[in-house]
Amino acid sequence: MDKHLKDEKVKRWWLNFRQDDKLIRGLMRAKKWREGGKQTFPFWAFAAFRDITIDVTPDGPLANDFATGKKKLVPIVFSHGLTANRSLYSTNARELSAHGFLVILLDHQDGTCSYTENKDGSKKVYFDIDTPFYEHDDMAAKTKIREKESKLVID
Repeated sequence: MDKHLKDEKVKRWWLNFRQDDKLIRGLMRAKKWREGGKQTFPFWAFAAFRDITIDVTPDGPLANDFATGKKKLVPIVFSHGLTANRSLYSTNARELSAHGFLVILLDHQDGTCSYTENKDGSKKVYFDIDTPFYEHDDMAAKTKIREKESKLVID
């Protein structure tokens, strides 16, 4: 964008919090899985995530240099790590976008995301705690799902 557009009357929540406490519950499930089934983190420890905001301009215009083709817009498809989600990488995305990249963050629906849902909310997926830590066949199958989801975004 050529300039920062901000409507002071509209509070833009951190992108993932359309899901409210579901994300926090997913993070707790992931933490429990990584700790061998022990719940080591209380809910309130993650509750601070509710108050994190970032400046967001939905459907904001491209900067003139990119819109006119003077500069090439380079997309980056960013895939979250195991137990994470797109919001946990928002700082990385902001830094990359500040350097002219178009950053697309995904929440994978393969059971590796702390929590995600599809656009209309009909498919809700919490982190899969039933699979043993880094079980090869399971991770290979989830990698195929990630590949398919990433290709859909690229196409």
